[in-house]
Amino acid sequence: MYQKGKVLTSFLIACYYYVNSMPASPETVVQAHIPQSPEPYVHHKHRPKSGVRLNKLMLSTYFRIALTFLLLIILFLTASFIAFQSEQKRKRLKEYEKPIPEAEIIVPETNEFSNITWETYTNKEYGYTLSYPSHWEVVEAKPNLDANQVRTVEILRDNDLHRVTFLEQEVVLWQGSFDISVHENPLSFDTREWADDYSQRDNLASPSGEIEIDSHKAKKFTVFTYDSYATTIGLVKNGFIYTFGFTDTTPNDPELEKHSAIYNQILSTFKFTE
Repeated sequence: MYQKGKVLTSFLIACYYYVNSMPASPETVVQAHIPQSPEPYVHHKHRPKSGVRLNKLMLSTYFRIALTFLLLIILFLTASFIAFQSEQKRKRLKEYEKPIPEAEIIVPETNEFSNITWETYTNKEYGYTLSYPSHWEVVEAKPNLDANQVRTVEILRDNDLHRVTFLEQEVVLWQGSFDISVHENPLSFDTREWADDYSQRDNLASPSGEIEIDSHKAKKFTVFTYDSYATTIGLVKNGFIYTFGFTDTTPNDPELEKHSAIYNQILSTFKFTE
């Protein structure tokens, strides 16, 4: 807008100087220097052409004064319009720069467990403790041992000495579930050796990284279960193999994000007591 006003103002000023630079009427100059002689009688006078009359009008003093006055009015109106637009723009910018009152700043709640109470589970026999949601049920399973069965290395590697499952009670469509198992370690594996052996024996398990549990390195696997993907995490401690299991990818769980957050929170609270 400022640029348009500037161009218009320059044009009006140029018009003003052009009008004032126009020469005075030639008729006045001739009359001042040439003696007048009586005009001969002409029976029929010819009317002056319109172009001649227009030229005389443009060269007259009154016309130049009127045109100058008109140009000044237009120049004044243009300057007033530009000043008005500038003032409106300044007011709008001032409104945009107005700070937001503190009362209007809303800080969202970031604690996703603010309405969940937690209980502590401790197992003294295998030396660990953790926290779990208080509205989840704790189910402890007995070891799957058969006194009449020959206890081979294969049986010992796959057998649970201890298993505890934390089960969600308020279920929508999919029940949240977190498992901890303790296995014998007949081959005295360390964590890396157990992971190599586990990936060879389970074709549906693929390594998915390494995480830290209570400052101990643990191996993580993703296990395909046909309608979902489960996570298995394992580490070796105190001569035993500890594994953690939960389902963290499935289209059947409408609360998958909440359940995954709970599983990760349980893992973060796991501590060895020995």
